Amino acid sequence: MKLFLALLAFLCLAPLAALANSDPDPMAFARGLTLETDGTAAVYRVILPEEVYRTVLRADLGDLRVFNQDGEMVPHSLARQQQEIGQHLPDRPIPFFPLHQDHTQRSEEDLSLQITRGSDGTIIAVGTRDQTKNSEKTLSGYLLDLSGFEQPVQELELHWPENGEPFVTTASVHDSDDLTSWRELIPRRTLAELRYGENTIRQQTLPLPRPPGRYLRLSWQDGPLPLVAANGRFLPQSINRPRHHTVLEARFVEEDEKEVRLHYDAAARLPVETLNLEFAEDNSMLRARVLSRSDHKSGWLPRGAALFHDLRFDGTTLKNADLPLPPVSDPSWQLAIDRQGLGIALAKKPPRLVLGWLPHELLFVARGTPPFLLAFGNGHLQQDAAAPSDLILQALADEHSRAMVGQATMGAPVELGGSAALQPPPAPLPWKKWLLWAILFAGLLLLGIMLGKLNRQLNR
Repeated sequence: MKLFLALLAFLCLAPLAALANSDPDPMAFARGLTLETDGTAAVYRVILPEEVYRTVLRADLGDLRVFNQDGEMVPHSLARQQQEIGQHLPDRPIPFFPLHQDHTQRSEEDLSLQITRGSDGTIIAVGTRDQTKNSEKTLSGYLLDLSGFEQPVQELELHWPENGEPFVTTASVHDSDDLTSWRELIPRRTLAELRYGENTIRQQTLPLPRPPGRYLRLSWQDGPLPLVAANGRFLPQSINRPRHHTVLEARFVEEDEKEVRLHYDAAARLPVETLNLEFAEDNSMLRARVLSRSDHKSGWLPRGAALFHDLRFDGTTLKNADLPLPPVSDPSWQLAIDRQGLGIALAKKPPRLVLGWLPHELLFVARGTPPFLLAFGNGHLQQDAAAPSDLILQALADEHSRAMVGQATMGAPVELGGSAALQPPPAPLPWKKWLLWAILFAGLLLLGIMLGKLNRQLNR
C-alpha cells in the first residue's frame, strides 16, 4: 500500500516539476542582437530589423525576449508603426467652372475672365471676355474654387461621365491667390479611363505636392475632359516612415483550365500591409486574387483582389496603386489568375511579387546591467506561451511619457543556440494518460487485495 501511494504521488507531482523553471535563457534562442543604450532613460525603443522576421517562428513574435547582461529577462512590448496619424476628414465637393478659349488665343495665359462673386467671396459664375466676335470656342480647362475651404486640400478627385469614351490625357494644375498670378502646382499627371471586357483602369486623382492657393486652374493636352464633379480630399498627417519592400520571385506555377496559380515564399514572417506586382514586360495587365497561408499544413486564405497593370505609351505611365491588405505575417503567398483575357506567358515570365511592410517598434525596460540582448527564434515556445504584453504601451499612453523614452541602437549580432534552438520540442510525455492508467491499475490492484482478504475470511 505504501508503494502504491508513493507511486501515485510521483505521477501527480512530476508534471508540476516539469513546468517549474520554465523561463528560457538566452542560449535557448537561435540568434541575438546587442542593444546599445546611453543609460539616460528607463525605457528604450528600437525598430526591429528584417533578420528578426526571418528567424522567428511565431507570427506574433512570441519567441522573442530581451535580456540584461546577467541573463535576466526584462519586460518588453511590441508596437506596430503607423504611417499616418489623425482622422480622415470626409471628402468635400469643389465648385468648378469651365474655361473656354477660341482659336485666336494661343494659351491659357491669354484668357480674360469675367468673375462674379457671392457675398461670402466665393465664385458663383465665371465667363470669358470675347476677344473675337462670333469665334468658335472650345473647352480648355476648369477653374476650381477653394476659397471657401478652411483646411488645405491634399488631393483632387475628378469625376467624368461613366459611359463616356475611353481616353488617356496628361493634365496640369496651376494655383493662384488672386486669379492674376499663377504658379505651377502639378506639371504633368496622367488622367485616364480604359476599358477592356470587364476590366476598367481609372486614374482620377491628382495628389497635391504642397498646400494650394485659393484657386486652381486645371488644363490638359488632349481634350476635352468633361467633368461632372470634383472633390477635395483631406488625408491624415503622414509620418516619414517609408515602407520596406521585399521582392519575391515565383517559385513554381500551377495551371488548370480556369486559373493559373503562382506560388511565392517570403521565408520570413514580415508584417505585410501592401502588395503589388513587377511585370517582366511593359504594357502588361492581369486580374488576380491574392491568397496566403502560415505553413504548408494550413489552408489558403483570401487577402484581396485587384487589376494589376503597367501600361506605358507616348511618355505616359499608368500603373496601379499598391493593394492595401490587413496586416498579415504569412510567409507563403499565391496569385490566382483568371485565364480569361490573359495575354502573358506566366510560366515563362511570371511577375515578381512586391510585399510592402512596416517593422515593429520594440520597447523594453532598462532593468539591470547593460548591455542588453535581443534574443529571437525559439522552437520550444509554443503558441500557448505568453506573447509580449502591452503593459509598457499602456504606461506610455500620454505624450509626456512617450517623450521620456530613449532611443536604443542595434549592435553586433550574437550567435546563441543556432539552428538547433529552432527545432520543435519532442512530443510531450502523456502524463495524463499514464496517470489515468496508473490509477486504474492501482484501483484494480486494491480491489484484488480486498477480494483476497474477503475470501480468506469466508473460508474460515
